[in-house]
Amino acid sequence: MLAYLAPVLLLSLQAPTTEPGTAQQPSADEDAPIVVTAERLRKFRARVKTRRKTGEVYCDMRRSSGDAAFDRALCGQLVRCHAVVDRSSAVRQVKAGDGSRKELERAGTIEFERCLAPFFESHGIDRE
Repeated sequence: MLAYLAPVLLLSLQAPTTEPGTAQQPSADEDAPIVVTAERLRKFRARVKTRRKTGEVYCDMRRSSGDAAFDRALCGQLVRCHAVVDRSSAVRQVKAGDGSRKELERAGTIEFERCLAPFFESHGIDRE
């Protein structure tokens, strides 16, 4: 029995090992989820709309990311954020002439990004 195991033990001892202080290079497979997620976000197009008759807020998806579960989750979060983000003070400033439309868009974008941040973090997406 030992005669059969001896060559295996010798080969395992001769196998190259990495130094404890050296880091291994990430493989292309490890980078794949990052690329796939970025592609999903690049493809995804949606807007939040309100139905005139019922007043229901819904997500009107223009272009899918290719992953139905991701699309549903992002649309759901967009609708939730639409209800949470308050742009009324910025709208009043623009109507009164105290602010520009660009300031209104910027205020809405900042609040929306804050609202969407937990969704992106939960999916491992870095918005920086």
